[in-house]
Formats: sequence, C-alpha cells, structure tokens
Amino acid sequence: MKLGRFGRMTAASAAAILLTSMMSSPALAADHTMYTLDDNPGGRVEFTEYGDIIKLCDVQADGHYVVLGVYDEFGNGWWDYASGNGNCITHRASQGGEYNLYESTEYKFTISLMETGGLDYEFRNVAFWLNDH
Repeated sequence: MKLGRFGRMTAASAAAILLTSMMSSPALAADHTMYTLDDNPGGRVEFTEYGDIIKLCDVQADGHYVVLGVYDEFGNGWWDYASGNGNCITHRASQGGEYNLYESTEYKFTISLMETGGLDYEFRNVAFWLNDH
C-alpha cells in the first residue's frame, strides 16, 4: 500500500512520538522514604537527593496533620506541615533558601502527627539521611 504525502508525514510523526516516549526516563523514585509510627501510618515523607526534592503527605483523613522537621548537623533547620487526606506538599532545591540542602551533609528528618489544635507531636519517627547528590 502506497502512502500519500500526508500519510507518510503522519506515520513519521507517530514513529517519532513512539520513539520519544520509549526513550523518556522513568519517574525518579525517592532515595529515602519514612512513615509516622502509628499502626496504619498517617504520614509519609520522601526525599530525593538529586534536586533536594522533599515530598510530605498526610495520607489519612483522621483529624491529624503531618509535621516535618529537617535539620542540618548544626541544628539549623525548618519545619512544614501537610493536612488533609491525600494532601501532599513538595519542596525543591530550585525554590532556594532552606530548601536548597547542602551537599555531602547529613540531615535529620523528623515526621510526626499532630492533632488539629493540639500541642503534642505523636507517632514521631526520625531518620538521618546523607545528601550527597
């Protein structure tokens, strides 16, 4: 079967799209993941070293919100929170400031749940992760 000019262009476009999609890199998986310490974890943090991507998620609608603290080896740091079932927030080095983590530095990550209006952190989990990318 002979293809006309339009048919050849369409076939070439389809082949280019297919080749591009096959060559695309897969989504980067997090280098580190941690959950709150409750029986059915209500919070999750993921850290991808390349690009200093930190994703914090509140995974349950249970009246709690998830609190994250990130501290360098000198105790300098910041905290943030996510609230709501399935609500996630993401920070990246490209945002600058505190989100651009130093390379070859170990960071302390803490994740906890806090009841709305409460003062106590619950189900805290702590990990030390090296940012070496």
